[in-house]
Amino acid sequence: MYKKMLKRVLGCALSVCLLAGCGASGTATTSSENDGKAAESELPVLKAAVMPFLNSVPVNYIVDNGLDEKYGFKLETVQFVSGGSMNEAIASNAWDVAVMSTASVYALATYQAYLIADFADSAGGTGIYVRPDSEIASVKGYNPTYPEVMGDPDTVRGKQIIYQNGHVSHMTALKWLEKIGVNPDEVEVVNMEQASAYQAFLAGEGDAAALAPSVSYAGEEQGWVCVADLNNLDVPQNESVIATPKAYDEKHDLLVAFVKALFEANEALCKDQDLEVQLLSDWYKKNGSDIDEETVRKEVEMRPLLTAEEAKNMELGASTKANAEFFVEIGTLEADKLSIYDTNIVTDIVEEAIGYGK
Repeated sequence: MYKKMLKRVLGCALSVCLLAGCGASGTATTSSENDGKAAESELPVLKAAVMPFLNSVPVNYIVDNGLDEKYGFKLETVQFVSGGSMNEAIASNAWDVAVMSTASVYALATYQAYLIADFADSAGGTGIYVRPDSEIASVKGYNPTYPEVMGDPDTVRGKQIIYQNGHVSHMTALKWLEKIGVNPDEVEVVNMEQASAYQAFLAGEGDAAALAPSVSYAGEEQGWVCVADLNNLDVPQNESVIATPKAYDEKHDLLVAFVKALFEANEALCKDQDLEVQLLSDWYKKNGSDIDEETVRKEVEMRPLLTAEEAKNMELGASTKANAEFFVEIGTLEADKLSIYDTNIVTDIVEEAIGYGK
């Protein structure tokens, strides 16, 4: 089971490639078919960057179900291995709009992109794990503001915590320590990539491990106790829609149409979770990750897509701002970059698309 789940972590080293491709079939087409193709080719094109993860499922749904044409545009998907590689392609205008999470921090700060919508809650499954016999798990609600969080200064000081430096697991660990009144200097930190962190903790190293999906699911199968997670620490983590500077300046109406289509896709998938599970399973397999259905279903349940009604009542860009502040704290982002989030997190697109704030 674990080996299968780790394929998502270790097996997604994909080359940048175009998903939208076609080959000549050699069959004749009727006049009506030709007319349809001509009409389709006249639609304005929007290029969407996707990656081999859950956040791209609604984008694929748009294409597969013709929601782009319904809203008057043609969506072309361009696949990247990660948000980082997406960001690097902004300067060449390889895409117009993208779906990403943590990488949105640098899309705005480094590449002056715009955050135009939040469309999924990705906080679920990222937490601090200890073994069942750990004294850390014996204390709950030390900080009454966070009643579900376990641990206190006496049980945590001096402990060894494994996390991946600069990763969302790192932020989770720091937020946990902060909420229970422990200074980071009072614990021993071991920096390991996620898969290695899991293996080390499984082998008996460390007193706690900060893990994110899908290795966190493997940890739960081992019976490890989640003493804190992003949800009970009240740390937002969302998937966002990012527009390049050029697209934001020149393709306003297409971006509005895309956001409308995206939330229609979300609505359909929220109503049919079995379909979302199937589409995500198929997407993983298409990208070389054979993850079992139980794990896929758990991810779908823990990382829900947002409906338009949910999204319109949330603070736009809250998680990107939180991540940016974290990166400043650990020294990977300059503090003077924080002002970009006041100007480049914009509500005009989502207001027109779904009535944000109304």
